[in-house]
Amino acid sequence: MTQNRKNPEMIVPTSQTAATKKTLEGKLSFVNDEPAIKSGTTVYILDFPNFYYYAYNNDIRAGSTLKLEGYEFSSTNANGQPYFSVTKATIKGKTYEFSGFDRGMMGGYQGGMMNGNRGGMMGGGKNR
Repeated sequence: MTQNRKNPEMIVPTSQTAATKKTLEGKLSFVNDEPAIKSGTTVYILDFPNFYYYAYNNDIRAGSTLKLEGYEFSSTNANGQPYFSVTKATIKGKTYEFSGFDRGMMGGYQGGMMNGNRGGMMGGGKNR
């Protein structure tokens, strides 16, 4: 992973990035306005598609318990906190699935460059 020059907190994945599949359950928090989850003693920075949409529609606030499945990346932010890319979230009994392939470049839902079924700058998700 390499850092983005304009935003040093943002990490750009590279082909050498190692990811580990995990399931996390913990309390929602925020680190520099980024959603995060504390699981055990570790705070993970979340890559959660359309996070604020789901937070608003499900009344999720700091301190809410979330169960997440996805991938932990070996790289960390400037504070040494690992990144966690969410592929499945259970929020108040509802399950949402996200796929990195479905999100596409610039958020196009199964299409990339915003020419898919559901566009948007932050990606698409499937409610199941």
